[in-house]
Amino acid sequence: GSAGFSPLRATGHTLVHLDIRLDDWRETNIPQEMLDGLSANFSDLREAGGKAIVRFTYNHGPYPDTEPDASKEQVLLHIGQLTPLLQNNADVIAWLEAGFIGAWGEWHTSTHGLDNLTDKHDILFAILQALPETRFVQVRYPANIIEMFPAPATAVKARVAHHNDCFVS
Repeated sequence: GSAGFSPLRATGHTLVHLDIRLDDWRETNIPQEMLDGLSANFSDLREAGGKAIVRFTYNHGPYPDTEPDASKEQVLLHIGQLTPLLQNNADVIAWLEAGFIGAWGEWHTSTHGLDNLTDKHDILFAILQALPETRFVQVRYPANIIEMFPAPATAVKARVAHHNDCFVS
């Protein structure tokens, strides 16, 4: 069923943060019923006149002994599965936080060793390809942006920004 965003809009809120948990599918494809449910949620958000900041995660921490994330192969398969959803609902996606890797999808403490520059690069570029060029992706660490894009601004680099939702960092 739908998440029911209309009451939020009635209180004047137009932007929501969607932490979409993929814990149950760390080792399998995302079932079609889940993808259909997400599509219904985006439709409801559209009807309510809202937009979403979206992050896909495989766990909710804790730090430092985090619950598992998924393998790189599985993350890339999931991004492929999510591509039509992201393309079809880009109008209600304000931006996407890169997610997928490690604790809270914050790109650290990956149980599959994905918190290295090569894997981060490959996952980021898969996300960028999954989204329309009109949408942006935020990553957790500014250093990763500098390391992945050492040259002057490019069209791709212009779509990548930083987020920090950890108030103690």
